[in-house]
Amino acid sequence: MWRVRRELVAIKILAAVACAALGGYWYLSGDVRGVILAVPATLLVGAMALRDLLVPVRLATDESGITVAHGYAGSRHVPWGPDRGHQGRRANPLRQAQRDAGD
Repeated sequence: MWRVRRELVAIKILAAVACAALGGYWYLSGDVRGVILAVPATLLVGAMALRDLLVPVRLATDESGITVAHGYAGSRHVPWGPDRGHQGRRANPLRQAQRDAGD
């Protein structure tokens, strides 16, 4: 199972709070350009932190297949394909999984 590190989530949350604080400071000081910069930055970093909180597991495997993060807060399960036998010395299991998923 591969999941987002908690430290990274905490850094994103702190960055969103810092952007919001800067936006508030610039708003109170009358700096319109600063507010125009801070508001989208706050929304973007906050959305990234929210996604990490909602879907912390990005990749998981089990006996039935692979579960991957899909979209903003969803997941998609890709079942294992049938055994196709030996594909040569340079077979790429990731490419085979992509083929089975239809990508």
